[in-house]
Amino acid sequence: MSSKSTTCFSKSTGAPVTEFSNAQDARSVADYANQTGDAMMKPYQCRKCGNWHLSPAARQTPSAPCIH
Repeated sequence: MSSKSTTCFSKSTGAPVTEFSNAQDARSVADYANQTGDAMMKPYQCRKCGNWHLSPAARQTPSAPCIH
């Protein structure tokens, strides 16, 4: 289930972003968006609120653990 966030907002519009309480729900919505051609979306867990949001895949930066 999704809802609009009360703590996280779009950097481009300032509108509340959609949040999901678990990864499975976020992945389902991202998969649907990707299949319908609306946009290539990827779910991510937010560091600020702990919930899951979607982001355009082009804006996602891969991360890797530091090995220093």
